[in-house]
Amino acid sequence: MNFKQNNALKLKKVLNARVEVLSEELMDLVEQEQNRSKKVWVRWIARKNTHGTSSMLLKELALEDVAEYKNCIRMSPARFNVLQ
Repeated sequence: MNFKQNNALKLKKVLNARVEVLSEELMDLVEQEQNRSKKVWVRWIARKNTHGTSSMLLKELALEDVAEYKNCIRMSPARFNVLQ
């Protein structure tokens, strides 16, 4: 095996190892995101039986947790009120 082939083989091994590590990290991030999203919706869906329609839940969410409201609706409460 010549010098170029040897270096190419080493580079390929290093790149494969890095791809494996990055893939594992990405899968962990995806799993964390999926678990986080479920927790938010479960909390608000659980309240639906006691608090009524989804509009009431949206009003509560806008008052209690503006950041999560923006995450769910994809706009601020002020912008949403302009649409109504």
